[in-house]
Amino acid sequence: MSKRKILLAIVGIALIFVLWNWCALLLASRLIRLSPCEGSFIADSTPTIAAVLSWSPCTQLKSARVFLDGEDVSDFLSLSRGGFSLSPGCSLFEGRHDVRAELIYALLFPHRVELEWSFEVDTTPPRVTFPGGNNVIGVPRSWIDYLAGTTEPHSKVEVIFNGRALPSPEVDSSGNFFLSLYALSNENELKIIATDLAGNKSNLIIPVVIDTSPPKIRMYTPADGTTVHAEQPEIMVEFEEADSEIVSITLYVDGSPVDYDYNLHNQVLSHKFSFLPDGKHFVNLKAVDAAENVLKREWSFILDSTRILIEISQRRLHLFREGSLIKVYPIAVGQEFSFPTPRGSFKIINKRKNPTWYNPRKPWSRDMPPFIPPGPGNPLGTRALDLDASGIRIHGTYVSSSIGRAVSHGCIRMYLRDAEDLFDRVSVGTPVDIVH
Repeated sequence: MSKRKILLAIVGIALIFVLWNWCALLLASRLIRLSPCEGSFIADSTPTIAAVLSWSPCTQLKSARVFLDGEDVSDFLSLSRGGFSLSPGCSLFEGRHDVRAELIYALLFPHRVELEWSFEVDTTPPRVTFPGGNNVIGVPRSWIDYLAGTTEPHSKVEVIFNGRALPSPEVDSSGNFFLSLYALSNENELKIIATDLAGNKSNLIIPVVIDTSPPKIRMYTPADGTTVHAEQPEIMVEFEEADSEIVSITLYVDGSPVDYDYNLHNQVLSHKFSFLPDGKHFVNLKAVDAAENVLKREWSFILDSTRILIEISQRRLHLFREGSLIKVYPIAVGQEFSFPTPRGSFKIINKRKNPTWYNPRKPWSRDMPPFIPPGPGNPLGTRALDLDASGIRIHGTYVSSSIGRAVSHGCIRMYLRDAEDLFDRVSVGTPVDIVH
């Protein structure tokens, strides 16, 4: 072969090689290999982000400017002949990430390539949930035609029931899927294996039981028709659900829904009112178990928030209702060293109108008659409120000069008019706190 032909062949090969590289450069936006791939889901929160043009060996990357989620990260790039790579210095957040790159390649003269792509970081295993929670699935019969579940959209779900693999259900774009289970015994095991688009996998094992009876109530307070003496009353319900579990409870007081705390382990519901007006109140309760068996219960109670606070040192009786001070009465109290009025928390256990005084047969009453009927001279006056402290009561006195002093044998004395006024404002069960 002549030298001329050899030269022409060399020039032709060189020209083809240059054209090949140039075409590759012109199509770089399509030929550049991206990592992570466009639209991919990855289970790595610290992925290497890269763009490499491998189809043009003669092309040289001169410069690169890269933005990750709108932030310029160009100073952290590692450049090579064909592209760049970026290793994030910290974990990327869960969710979508956008990359935008401006690359300058050189082949005879500079050529600009612009890239935009996105990927999603997902390191969390897909969560599988069923209506009512994942502790137990309850059904009222030996089959389930339509059991709805949810998981991460487009995940793959494998189903194993009582050790036998069932056909995999389709998971829609909202994450919903549906199962049918047949030939249930009293106790069954359902295993769900879910794998999301990033490859994360979760395993859920949940018992399936046949439950044909609604929940029961062991005890509830306040009991029906009772009177509650408190400023902040509390509703408490203790359930009994042995077959499955309670998955839904609604609680209404006087027709309005109220929040509550429910201890699944102890099956106890509780709600403490920050404020509730005095009077009669109606409670409506509805509980639904995992098999959709329903319990309903209605009852009522009366609230009386009246309470008494006695300050011994101030010789004052304070009457409160609904958290507010209603009235203050002057009083007499027990002799400080000989017969002190007891301190503590007590309650009224009896109310007596025009009471008879009976001799307590104490040393100080040895010379007094066995009893004194109602009327002037009666030590209890016209009204008496017996406390659950032995021998202690709040009562009126005909000896008005004793009010404001520590002269009694432990009881709390009041002016007759004040004792009568207080008598009509309180009831049996009213709490009485006595402090120094």
